Amino acid sequence: MLWAENNALCNRIKKTQKIKTQFSFVDLVPPVYYKKVSHKKLVQETKQKTVLGVTIANLQRNIAFEIKSVPQDDILCVFISKVEFTLGYPKQDVWIDNRYPSGSCEYNTILKHENQHVKYNNLAMKRYKKQFKLTVKQEYRNVPPLQIRNNADASRKIQFWLKNLQKIPYLVALEEDMNELLDLKHGHIDTDHNYKRTARLCDNW
Repeated sequence: MLWAENNALCNRIKKTQKIKTQFSFVDLVPPVYYKKVSHKKLVQETKQKTVLGVTIANLQRNIAFEIKSVPQDDILCVFISKVEFTLGYPKQDVWIDNRYPSGSCEYNTILKHENQHVKYNNLAMKRYKKQFKLTVKQEYRNVPPLQIRNNADASRKIQFWLKNLQKIPYLVALEEDMNELLDLKHGHIDTDHNYKRTARLCDNW
């Protein structure tokens, strides 16, 4: 008998106790940290010898659950009581080649370019945030309860259940779509033509 699938008892408990899933969304508003670093470090980070600056932004997407467990004799009913969804960049690091003094034409030109990358990251987040939130609500609003035997193996089964609940293919697809948009946007300004045009703006490259 598959107790995790035969959850009629837990469904009745869910109705009688009016158990509902709450949602909490954490939007990370990333601070931007500006730092002058050596050309060697820039090359190591980007694997490009001609790089003068780089923006480093790592997207965080995380789902955390709170659960409610209701024992019924030898059966344990487990419900999702709260879903916390975190999305965004914890921070964005902008590194600028330290061969150029702060305030110089070269420094300001690099800074302007990297700030455009920061802007693209923020705009992409703004565009996709609503879709991410809606997907999380749709997926978890009516998650069936877990009905298992209330024994020493219950904790392991609950953790396995929660781990599987995190796998939402559409969230992965959304992130891939957002990354494709970002690759396109960033690629528009990271071109040889744009670099040559930028090089003509200052004298001391």
